[in-house]
Amino acid sequence: MGIGGSILIDPVAFYAGTGIEVGSQIALRNELKAAAGFLLSVGLLATVITRLRSFALVTLGLINGTYGAARILSFMADGVPNSTLVWIAVIELALAAACAASVIHPKKTLTAATA
Repeated sequence: MGIGGSILIDPVAFYAGTGIEVGSQIALRNELKAAAGFLLSVGLLATVITRLRSFALVTLGLINGTYGAARILSFMADGVPNSTLVWIAVIELALAAACAASVIHPKKTLTAATA
């Protein structure tokens, strides 16, 4: 939710940290905010609506897993970008694994998170 919300509020500042220059391109800002809105809404589903939590966690896992995997493929095809984007890929893959663990073992991950 934090990533989606941050991009919605200020995509220029968010992407500046990764070395991506958004600038004043209105169409690019629009595209970035559209994807960010989706990320934010799925994150909200996972935290607010209990009966949709498993669906939202699977969706978040797929999103983060495919983002992370696509970044790794891009690193191999295009070269490794700055360290911030490498860390983002690692975090996305870790989030995907956490979502998978939460769906497969919901009581264990809930107990471990609250302990």
